[in-house]
Amino acid sequence: MQTLDEIGFKYRPSKIQHNYLPLMDLHLSPTRLEVKKVLEIGVQTDRSVKMWEEYFPNAEIYGLDIDKSCKEYEKGRIKIIIGDQNSQACLEKLPNDFDIIIDDGSHIEKHVIFSLNYLFEHKL
Repeated sequence: MQTLDEIGFKYRPSKIQHNYLPLMDLHLSPTRLEVKKVLEIGVQTDRSVKMWEEYFPNAEIYGLDIDKSCKEYEKGRIKIIIGDQNSQACLEKLPNDFDIIIDDGSHIEKHVIFSLNYLFEHKL
């Protein structure tokens, strides 16, 4: 199986610029075949959701983004939800039981803390 870094090289998501992928692979690889549901906050392009779809071959990949144009990336196991990570009403509408949540959204500390607290309590 390819590593996350190798798959990332194929899709070129923004995470590749910061050398996050080898560290993420270290933590995610032991369970990647068992993972059934992944949420990525912050979609922007189709690059990272495609990367996650390939990396987690048995999972539905949910992307949450405030930009309505991201809906065009929904295909197959990739589901795109339009909404704000800083809105409880939006987060309440997300499915339950995510195995993994990746926050690459607004990067505003207040938003990150809010969504982490809500999702950890209600969606994991």
